[in-house]
Amino acid sequence: MKRIIFFIIIIAVVLSLASCSKSKEAEESFMKGEAAYDSMKYDEAIAAYDKAVALDTAYAKAYNSRGVAYFTKKDMAKAIADYTRATKLDSNYAWPYSNRASAYMEKMEFSKAAADIEKAIKLDPAIPEPYLNRGNLKYMDQDYKASIADFNKAIELKTSFNEALYGRARCHVKLKEFDKAIADLTQIAAVEPDNFGVVYERALAYYEKEDFENAAADFTKAIGINKEVSTAYSNRARAYYNLKKFKESAEDFNEFLRLSGNKFGNADQVRKFIKEMGYKPLY
Repeated sequence: MKRIIFFIIIIAVVLSLASCSKSKEAEESFMKGEAAYDSMKYDEAIAAYDKAVALDTAYAKAYNSRGVAYFTKKDMAKAIADYTRATKLDSNYAWPYSNRASAYMEKMEFSKAAADIEKAIKLDPAIPEPYLNRGNLKYMDQDYKASIADFNKAIELKTSFNEALYGRARCHVKLKEFDKAIADLTQIAAVEPDNFGVVYERALAYYEKEDFENAAADFTKAIGINKEVSTAYSNRARAYYNLKKFKESAEDFNEFLRLSGNKFGNADQVRKFIKEMGYKPLY
C-alpha cells in the first residue's frame, strides 16, 4: 500500500513539474511576442503568441496581445475573436473589453463598442482608451461638451495622448472655441510636424477665426506634406482672397480644378470666381 501511495506522489510531482515547465515556456513565448510587437514585427509576434496559447490555453493576456497584433494588421475579425476569448477566460480583465471596443469602432459597430467601453471603465477606470472611444462616440452624437469631458479624462490618464487632443480640438472647433482648438493642435504638431490632418485642421481653425495669414501658412505646410489634396488648395485660395492676394488665389483655385476636375459640384462657380478676379480658368 505504501508503495502505491509513493508512486502516486511521484506521478503528481512529475505532472506538477511538467505543468510548471509548460507555464514557464508559455510565459517566455509571450514575452518574445511582446518584444516582437514593440519592434513592429507583427507576424513574428503573432507566431510567439500562437505558441504561448498552445502551451497554455487559458492564457488570457496572450489572447489579448495577439488580438492587438491582429488589430494593428487591420484584421478586425481575428482581433475581436481573440479579445472575446480573453474576456471568456477572465471576465474581470478590462483590457480586452477596451481593445474590443476599438475594433468595433473600426467596424462602425457603435452599439457594441459602447457596451464594451462601459464594461472596461467599470472594471478599470484608469485605462485611458475607453474615454477616447466614448469621446468619439459623443462627438458623432454632436454632444461636444460631454465629448470634451471624456477627452479631458483620457488626457489626464495619459499625458500627450495625441488622439484625445485631436478629438478635443475638433470639439472646440464645433463650439467655435478656435484658440483652444489651435492650442491642442499645436501641441500635437510639436511632436508630429508631418501629420497632414493636424496641420490642415489647424489651418481651418485659423481660417474660421479670420486669421488668414496663419491659415494660409498652415495650408502651405499641409500642401508640403501632401500635394494631392485638392481642398487644401481651394482653402488656401480663399485665405489668399481675403488677404487680397488675387493672383495667388487664382493659381490655387486652378490647381484645385486640376486635381478635382468636376468631382465637386462647385467647379463652375470656381471658374466664374477666377474670371471675376481677372484671371483665366485653366481647367
